Amino acid sequence: MTRWMYLALLLLLSCKKSDTTPPEVNLEVPSSSLTTYNYGESIFIRFSANDETELSKYVVQLVDVNRRIVAGSGFIDLDGKENTVTTSLDLVDRHLPSDDYSLEIIVEDRDGNRGVAYTTVRYYELPLAREALFVVRQTSNTTVIDSLSATGWTMAATLDVDAAVAFGGSYHQHLVIGGNTVPACFFYLVPEFLGVGGFSGQNPLGGQFVSDIVFDVDRKSYFVSFFDGWIREFSGSGGLKNAFQVTPGFEPHTLFVKDGELICELVSPSSQSRVLSKYNISSGTLAEASAIAFDVISFVQTSNNLYAIGNSGSESKVATVFDNMTSQIQDLLVESTPIRDVAELSNGWVALAHANGVVLQKIGDAAFFPGSTNGFSAIDLDFDRSTNTCFALSASSELVRISPSGNIVSTIETGPDAKQVVVLLNK
Repeated sequence: MTRWMYLALLLLLSCKKSDTTPPEVNLEVPSSSLTTYNYGESIFIRFSANDETELSKYVVQLVDVNRRIVAGSGFIDLDGKENTVTTSLDLVDRHLPSDDYSLEIIVEDRDGNRGVAYTTVRYYELPLAREALFVVRQTSNTTVIDSLSATGWTMAATLDVDAAVAFGGSYHQHLVIGGNTVPACFFYLVPEFLGVGGFSGQNPLGGQFVSDIVFDVDRKSYFVSFFDGWIREFSGSGGLKNAFQVTPGFEPHTLFVKDGELICELVSPSSQSRVLSKYNISSGTLAEASAIAFDVISFVQTSNNLYAIGNSGSESKVATVFDNMTSQIQDLLVESTPIRDVAELSNGWVALAHANGVVLQKIGDAAFFPGSTNGFSAIDLDFDRSTNTCFALSASSELVRISPSGNIVSTIETGPDAKQVVVLLNK
């Protein structure tokens, strides 16, 4: 071969085009569209793929109508020009809603070309159910957590903390405790309740007294207001993710999370003046602030508005909260006694605990259904969405179950010094 022929051959080889044809992918199982699956099941998958050069990797994923990947295997290596793969995809997301999803198999060759096969599967979510019901009892600087079962009360945990706030974080299956002790306050994160063996893995985190705890579904984290003037964000494992300081001279109290924003009632310890403030969660910066004329116990979001509920002296109040944090205040249709706790029900309805019982009221309307709950002094509430019933703690150490119409369904005695009731759902 002459030198010129050799150079010509090299030039010819260098001009050879790379593979631009995607692999052929054939989904064999599931073989029919709209195959149905339930939470906890696995999708059995078999597919074949071939390519004119060399296969490289594949991924199996479940995609919702907004093209968001809700489950997937991640890319897995694949070799040869032809291959048949058998695999499965576990449906174990407790929060995945019932819907039709696209099951997609993507195969990539060594040149980066991708072939796709897909089918539609129908998924049925985990039915909503109550995982546990807790009563938090407080004696001196000790907190006792009791769990209610079909056979009665079981002591689930004892904590060396004076509990100030208890919150049932159903997303992580956590009971979160914020408390006051000397010389410091602790934020307890108690992992999944297993039904047997109680709690484990208490994580004390130093700080000041805790005022409120809320959960952000989008960020999958907890926001906690501390009396030292800081709001701290914690992950599901209890790690500190973020912290920002509120307006100097104020303490953060009642919290609410909404669309990437944190709404907070700030209280001045010296003047007792109150301000509603809105913070951008990503930046931690103050966006809006405006004074409010009563003590906010809870925020309630309806389809149209955000409301603040609380007390002004012996009178209960509700305020429509606007985007600039200004508010329009009106009286609640409750007897002249302060509200002690608020449980958000559904469709704008709330349960209000006060000294003479529990009142059900639709916020923004004149609807008022006292039912037959009057006659006991209610100190704390929580709502069980799985049965659409409300649980109230009475000052006489009873747990009262209240129907959607406001009637007492049942009562059961608790241990002494019961302060809070927490319903923990499975999702």
